[in-house]
Amino acid sequence: MKRIKLIISLIFVVAIFIGCTGTQTFAMKYSGHNFCGRNINKDNSTNKEAFTMNKKNDNFTPVFGFGGENTLYGNHFTGKSYFKPLVEAGDPPIRMANVTFSPGCRTNWHVHTATKGGGQIIIIVDGEGWYQEAGKAPVSLKPGMVVNIPPNVKHWHGAKKNSWFAHLSLDVSGEGLDDVWYEPVSEEEYENVTKMDHIQKN
Repeated sequence: MKRIKLIISLIFVVAIFIGCTGTQTFAMKYSGHNFCGRNINKDNSTNKEAFTMNKKNDNFTPVFGFGGENTLYGNHFTGKSYFKPLVEAGDPPIRMANVTFSPGCRTNWHVHTATKGGGQIIIIVDGEGWYQEAGKAPVSLKPGMVVNIPPNVKHWHGAKKNSWFAHLSLDVSGEGLDDVWYEPVSEEEYENVTKMDHIQKN
């Protein structure tokens, strides 16, 4: 029953997103585990080979499956990640994918640039992770949270040190869109964030 409610909530979120003009951004918090739209990849089964090779001592299985190893963006990540396209840009004009991070894995600092509209929305579906904008405090992420990432803002996101983490990513349509990748999140930066998590839990 809980999973059904989560699915219904996320369908509502994506329906709102599809109705956007592409120049709007929003920040919401819903519980959700599914997607809607056209050109949907209906094969949500787990990548069994990746599971066998990397998860022998872990029962984590992302709700959308692992997909393949993240060769498309992996060189901009620290640690092992997996990428699974769900909706390709077309009609509706959005692109959606599931990204899974192994414990401690995170993106480099990066910016989704745009001259109009743009940005990205991530919907957390599994595990626990972090989101941080440059110069701001990190935000602890759990399933059901939705993060609006504004265009032209330097940031990173990824898994907590001892947790797998998966989110859906939705690219917001706009003009002059590009992804600019910067330096990795250093071990010192990451450890400082991890210490904050320990303080919050105590």
